Amino acid sequence: MNTQAFPLQDKTVLVTGGTGSFGKTFIRKVLTEHSPRKVIVFSRDELKQWEMRQNDPVFDHDKIRYFLGDVRDKDRLLRAFRDVDIVIHAAALKQVPADRIHQDQHPRRHERDRRRDRPRRETGDRALD
Repeated sequence: MNTQAFPLQDKTVLVTGGTGSFGKTFIRKVLTEHSPRKVIVFSRDELKQWEMRQNDPVFDHDKIRYFLGDVRDKDRLLRAFRDVDIVIHAAALKQVPADRIHQDQHPRRHERDRRRDRPRRETGDRALD
């Protein structure tokens, strides 16, 4: 990797979603190919942070700091950003069904789904019983 194109030497780098697949790959590359001052792994899952550190010696590095937090918590995020030079935003909420994205902006779709999903009334002789 060309360190001139992406200078991380002596920089403090914070990675949101640092315990995810992209986050771990990025952090590994930063630690093995660059000389950052510090790498902050920001994620909301304490168990994943612990497993990351236990399962791979690269992530038990003296330049790594683990920071527990959620990117939706502005105060916690601002606290994590203190003295950070570069932020890599890799946090993501996964498995969000496409029909659930921006539901509030599509009220007709909700009504259509409600009608489609409600139980059908029976017709014919059985409905008269």
